Amino acid sequence: MMETALSKALEYLKTAAWQTTTIAIATALFLYLSRTGSLPALDPLPSLVAWVLLFLSAALSVAAIGQSAQRGVEALWKLFLKRRARLKAEQSFRAYEPFLSETERQILGYLLNYKLKTFVGDQDGGYAGTLIARGTIRYVGVPGQSFDLDKCPLAVPDFVWKVMEEMPEKFPHTPVFSEGRPKVEVEPWRIPWQLR
Repeated sequence: MMETALSKALEYLKTAAWQTTTIAIATALFLYLSRTGSLPALDPLPSLVAWVLLFLSAALSVAAIGQSAQRGVEALWKLFLKRRARLKAEQSFRAYEPFLSETERQILGYLLNYKLKTFVGDQDGGYAGTLIARGTIRYVGVPGQSFDLDKCPLAVPDFVWKVMEEMPEKFPHTPVFSEGRPKVEVEPWRIPWQLR
């Protein structure tokens, strides 16, 4: 008998938060109505059981709410850290901008002129290798994605793009055309095969 009651009590601890909250509210209402005379008065033992049920349900509800609140605070903290990291990266790029080489500026200018936030390049990055090393341009392929060695997916992060749009004069676009016919504009991050 005692084991059955104990197992039922342990099952109650597994009850969902909304259920324990509902039980706590219903028990409190029941106790209030029995005290005010709207319901018949309870004997001491049923009253004690109702009070125990009320406190247990309230404690489980508070624990569940606390756990949900903790998850919410953790999510907000992660969001704060992500935003802070993005702002720090933007400040870092702004501070480094005066030290960009002409080739790096030409690459970023080409991308800004043609509004290319994502593009493809050689796997080693070509002339954009230094921009990739600093995080100004990033690889954006996903695990398991296959691509040709000369069509590696690359992207300009949002914080870099924002700075480029604010200061377009710092990222000029001077077209360079291929030799021979037909003349086409060369992607400035690509190293010609003759120079490899």
